[in-house]
Amino acid sequence: MSDGRGSEDFGEGAITILTHLKVEPGKLDRFDQLFALYAADVRTSEPGCLHYDVVRAAGARESVLIIAKYASLDAYKDHVEASHTVSILKILDDLLDAHPELEIYVD
Repeated sequence: MSDGRGSEDFGEGAITILTHLKVEPGKLDRFDQLFALYAADVRTSEPGCLHYDVVRAAGARESVLIIAKYASLDAYKDHVEASHTVSILKILDDLLDAHPELEIYVD
């Protein structure tokens, strides 16, 4: 993790990641297409992913929140290293207005 905390800060339980995204105006349709496929892939191909949902702020389609829950820190690391995640991260730079903001919660 890039936040400087060691893995011992996460304990042994599940972790929830909230990812805040701001999509560039005019790129919402492309974002929606990509994330519909990506989210489905995450849900079906990652056994350690317990929940993965993409929601929007009321009245602000460009403000996106991803709510993801993983069985463990290792399951989250597997998600980050998965080929579909690596691929979409390369594309996201062109679609976002700002860097994603992550919040990490532990059970």
